[in-house]
Amino acid sequence: AVVVERASEGARGDGCDGGSVVREGFDDDGDGALSPTEVTGHTVDCPESDGVRAPTLVGHLAIHGPDDVARVAGRRALTGGLLLRSARLVRLELPQLRSIGATLRIDGAPALQVVALANLASVGADLVVLRAAHLRSLHAPVLHRLGGALIAVDNPQLPQSEVEELVFRLSRRGFSGPVELAGNHP
Repeated sequence: AVVVERASEGARGDGCDGGSVVREGFDDDGDGALSPTEVTGHTVDCPESDGVRAPTLVGHLAIHGPDDVARVAGRRALTGGLLLRSARLVRLELPQLRSIGATLRIDGAPALQVVALANLASVGADLVVLRAAHLRSLHAPVLHRLGGALIAVDNPQLPQSEVEELVFRLSRRGFSGPVELAGNHP
């Protein structure tokens, strides 16, 4: 079962006073609480100020369902990594998201068909897309900076040409990281 724990963050001194820490993960041992090894995401959720949502979500986020998508929707930046692991999510659209500070990983999302990141320009570490059986589009037209590897493996409906175009676009901007492409649609 997925467990989400929320605790008060208190005064942080970084413009996020009164925010809360959200830890989420899989309760593997069934005790109803998350141990450090069960945590898959950790974010600091800043409260709205004058009806405006904080533009940056601090920490790592694991998307297991629609509530997690809502936490990052409308934000311009995520300081940590983004893990998409949802058995039910069919589309992930985050048009305002411009940067992810660490790894973007899509793994364990069997129903996912479309990832649309229209304004994502930078991923600080790896971009990993694994075993997404129904993924047919990875739309990131302005992505020009990748700080790690690009891995797209065992995505039988994702066109290989779409992933190769992304690699070429990144290469024109100086990307020289490792690339692994296998098991995608020919």
